[in-house]
Amino acid sequence: MPTDEIIKEAEDKGIQVGWSNPCFEIWMYAYFGFMPAIQDSWTCCSDFGRVYEAKTGQKYSKADEQMYGKICKAGDEEKAIQIAQQKQCKREGDFIRELIMQLERKCLLTYIRIIIGYP
Repeated sequence: MPTDEIIKEAEDKGIQVGWSNPCFEIWMYAYFGFMPAIQDSWTCCSDFGRVYEAKTGQKYSKADEQMYGKICKAGDEEKAIQIAQQKQCKREGDFIRELIMQLERKCLLTYIRIIIGYP
């Protein structure tokens, strides 16, 4: 069954449905001053749950309708935005650095081929 149909069926039965990034918790970490690099979404969710409970005194539930208010109260939204922007700039910078390195390697290989007369 397509995702849209599943969501509609759930809503028709009174179930509140939300769509989340596989590790939306990475963003919520920023409210508490950091955004770790976690590859696995299960690890991300469980680790964030421990941090959330330590900061709020409550168990973490992705389905909690009051989550935004709780995280704003316990954390710092302005700081979260700054951290996310820094992460984005770093990723873009990493991408640009990698692209430059690839271009430099390609140019170097072309230069070597010219020097040795290899097509």
